[in-house]
Amino acid sequence: MPEAYDTTIEIYSSETALGTSAAWNSSIFSVQGMSTIRAMVFSDVVLTLQIQQSMNGVNWDVIDELDVLANKGAGILVGVVGTSVRARFLNAAQANQTVFRALVFAQKGD
Repeated sequence: MPEAYDTTIEIYSSETALGTSAAWNSSIFSVQGMSTIRAMVFSDVVLTLQIQQSMNGVNWDVIDELDVLANKGAGILVGVVGTSVRARFLNAAQANQTVFRALVFAQKGD
């Protein structure tokens, strides 16, 4: 995490694995005043991470996706365009995860 926590909003952090074909949404967070959303993910099965942004916290009109390969870490950096954000994880259909790590946060500046 960046040292200056007052410039960062943690959106999601977990090591809890998802079940087969599971989908999970984080809570909704205000990202007003933030400039970027960063995510790092590792999984032992294929999954998709979506960074979803909204102007009203209801309609998720901007969705950036990151496909994560089994046993490969991946990261994404997106610009803030909405006022609200949530993370959505979509597990692949083939198997339950046994290893899962994710960190998603919004940050001021670069």
